[in-house]
Amino acid sequence: MLQAKIEARQPFIDFYVDRIHPDGSSQQFRVSGEPMFTQDCCFKGYRGVGVETKAVP
Repeated sequence: MLQAKIEARQPFIDFYVDRIHPDGSSQQFRVSGEPMFTQDCCFKGYRGVGVETKAVP
């Protein structure tokens, strides 16, 4: 669902993302982002925030 919003260049709010490290540990983040465009409407990328919500050993 997050990937679909990114591909459609839509804003997203409070998506939870897990990151698995090579050692098997993981982190969970809550992310939100707003698409950014140039004055001539070319997509530049996203501006957003991410907050670690849970660390799992």
